[in-house]
Amino acid sequence: MKKSKILMLLPAFLLVGCAKSINKEDAQAKAKEINEYQEQHPITEFKFETYSLTQEDDEKEEETSSYEFSEEKVYFHIKTEDAHVYAYKQESKYYVINAEAKQYYEFGEEAKATFDSMIAGQKTQIASSFSGMARADIDALLTQYVRVPDAEVKYSTKGDGSLIVEASYKGSEGGATGELSAKVVWDKYYPTEMSVKVNSSGEGHSFKSEMSVKFEYSVNPSYVDLSSYTKISN
Repeated sequence: MKKSKILMLLPAFLLVGCAKSINKEDAQAKAKEINEYQEQHPITEFKFETYSLTQEDDEKEEETSSYEFSEEKVYFHIKTEDAHVYAYKQESKYYVINAEAKQYYEFGEEAKATFDSMIAGQKTQIASSFSGMARADIDALLTQYVRVPDAEVKYSTKGDGSLIVEASYKGSEGGATGELSAKVVWDKYYPTEMSVKVNSSGEGHSFKSEMSVKFEYSVNPSYVDLSSYTKISN
């Protein structure tokens, strides 16, 4: 089956709320305001959880991931389908923990530089992922994710630091039908929630895609009971 633009619909973003409708020009101004604020007030503590679903006919893939980071609390935690890693300071010790392998490294204050070096790459990766989602770039979102030219796009705001972008589409093409609903919201200058849903079917085939991200800006560290873990020599 030749894939039409309906079947190729890919993730966009989400939001809700009672807000004042604005035009795209005003939305771009809001986005500029949000980005400037983020540059002046970088976030050093955040948590985000992602969910994705892709189903083509009977083949289905689901994935959930969570990311936590706090510079002040010296706490870092990633849990994905491929990895489960902690890095944190507890009392006067620093730990890097592979929760899947049940192994850990332990460092004293004299070896903090080694601790920092071990997690530098992952910290950079999580910070990059967060900043990529946090930035308000309307044209990039629509170009990359809302790939249907005649999708309806709406903009609204609740005030300073608030922007909501919603996109929707429902139609048919070449015997295939498709639907898209996507939204993204920034509140208090940072994203709070994103999601997208896509459904299409035609010529005996079906496609479904869902994506959601939830953000928090307070992290409550949880520390691992290492009694059953193996300590790795430094």
